[in-house]
Amino acid sequence: MLDLEEIFLRKSLHSTSSVLQLNTVCDLSTRIQKNLNFYVLSWLIGHRLCYRFYCFLDFFLFLTYFT
Repeated sequence: MLDLEEIFLRKSLHSTSSVLQLNTVCDLSTRIQKNLNFYVLSWLIGHRLCYRFYCFLDFFLFLTYFT
């Protein structure tokens, strides 16, 4: 039979791993959000330049982002 100290230790380890997993998921979502913000900003700048100068900068940014 498990004693109270071992039960407490297992629960604390489980909660610590849950917090670490949650931090990893939050960190990953933050990085994805930053990448998406960069891509959208780059696309808007490139699209505006293409509108003015008739270039293919938005297509270039699209290719560099997905390759």
